[in-house]
Amino acid sequence: MKSKLLLRSNVAILVERYYDSVKIYFGDGHCEVLDEKIEDYIGKEKSRARYKAPIEVYGQFLYPTKDKKEKDCVWVNLDYLDNIDKNYIAMLKSKNVFDKTIKMFLKQKEIQFKNA
Repeated sequence: MKSKLLLRSNVAILVERYYDSVKIYFGDGHCEVLDEKIEDYIGKEKSRARYKAPIEVYGQFLYPTKDKKEKDCVWVNLDYLDNIDKNYIAMLKSKNVFDKTIKMFLKQKEIQFKNA
């Protein structure tokens, strides 16, 4: 059980943009505010073709809920939805991105099944 908690603490599940910083939420409930701009992450996208061109944060791919240039865009971890974490679902609802995230999740799964 302890090792599962350690794994969850390293899972970035949501990223918010602020003027001169980013706020990263993790699977274990804690969050970090870093003195970095989201553009630092956007510029480091992998060259592989992926759905919606995600950013990579601590080894996880997070997908934009809107156009990356919009100030209220947040990035979500679609793979984490497989865990059916009630706290994550509540967070998505509080950020008003739950419906968009579910649509993106289903689209990503459809693409994965077609490519399999």
